[in-house]
Amino acid sequence: MKRFFRLLIAAAFTLSVFSVNINAAAEESNDNTFSDNILTYEKIGEGNVKIIQCEKMVTSLNISDKIDGYNIVSIEDGAFSGMESLEEVTINDNIESIGQGVFFGCTSLKKIRWPSTVDTIPSNTFSYCSSLSEIENFDKVKTISEYAFEYCNLPGDFTIPEGVEEIKSFGFYYCQGIENISLPGSLTNIDYLAFMGSGDLKSFDVSANNKNYSADNGILYNKEGTVLISYPAGKSEGSFTVPDNVSSLYYGAFFGNSYLTEINLTENINSLDTAVFASCTALEKIDIPESILYLPDSIFSDCTSLWNVKLPDSLQTIGPNAFFGCDKLKSIDIPDSVTNIDEYALGYYDDEEQNILTYDDFVINANSDTGAADYADEYDIEINYLDGNNNMTKILIVLGIGIVVISAVIIIFVKLKKNKDKNE
Repeated sequence: MKRFFRLLIAAAFTLSVFSVNINAAAEESNDNTFSDNILTYEKIGEGNVKIIQCEKMVTSLNISDKIDGYNIVSIEDGAFSGMESLEEVTINDNIESIGQGVFFGCTSLKKIRWPSTVDTIPSNTFSYCSSLSEIENFDKVKTISEYAFEYCNLPGDFTIPEGVEEIKSFGFYYCQGIENISLPGSLTNIDYLAFMGSGDLKSFDVSANNKNYSADNGILYNKEGTVLISYPAGKSEGSFTVPDNVSSLYYGAFFGNSYLTEINLTENINSLDTAVFASCTALEKIDIPESILYLPDSIFSDCTSLWNVKLPDSLQTIGPNAFFGCDKLKSIDIPDSVTNIDEYALGYYDDEEQNILTYDDFVINANSDTGAADYADEYDIEINYLDGNNNMTKILIVLGIGIVVISAVIIIFVKLKKNKDKNE
């Protein structure tokens, strides 16, 4: 299904652009908030304040530890969002917490000194920071949150330093520029689709000291090599055979690769996760091994070149949106073993207005009295009955029996009529 991109319209700034060191005396405006004509602060406790807003367009900021006798201990959500002129920021180590989206849309931000006292990069912190190239104290960070580097344009060789322990889902959502990403030994958890949409990414490199992850030929696996976690979206080989030791493909493992035309799966694979091949726009054909019982949600959604799929006789369920938006998939053979097909799994797409429609030329090939027949009937999808439609045979049998019964009744009635006429 087509992706819905999130939009944010930043407030317009009309004041002059200049560089400033924030350490001036502030002019108090009310009991709880006050301003130094550059930043607005809010009192949050005995002798403490947080930054809630930047009032002027600036090119650099040096946030000190105090303002007018108050300790600066926190930065509010979105405090600097939309500051398109901001190029460099230094944050003091007195800061205890930083909110979400603080630098959202700071498209000129190149360098930041992150406070060593804050060990999490919150959600959307650097979203749309398309110039970011240097993060001082990055090694003091333990967690990269959801969408932390969304739509960033990062260096080609990007290293996540030792100290980082966790990358949440969509942490590097649609990041551009990164071609190789190096993961540290300290990393213990990578959530699903952490690198979703990073179309330039060609390879992963993992520290030999990492106890949880490994990389082979640029592809990210668990340490044992039994789970394929992420095949880089920008890796340009045309075909790929999953190694024999792999038994599971992780959530969105091949998401967004636009080069692979064929992916070969072995019988050793017993688990396919959600959206494993979603948006693989060059993928043309694939055979699902007999070891697979279930095709999960959105597994092939938006595989716009896919035209040939072989499903195994072991398959029992086809999950929702499994083949949604597969423009070139004109027909598919569904084995009798499939007892359940969820909504929008076959024959559906959405248009530019997100209206969900059915393909006019899509056909299911299956036997009658099957899960596929039930799906076709429920969703009004065209079906080609491979067995000639046993339902029609049953109807003809019933009609035949009816005709015989009616004929017998007519014969009996005629005989009775004749006997009655003779007796009269």
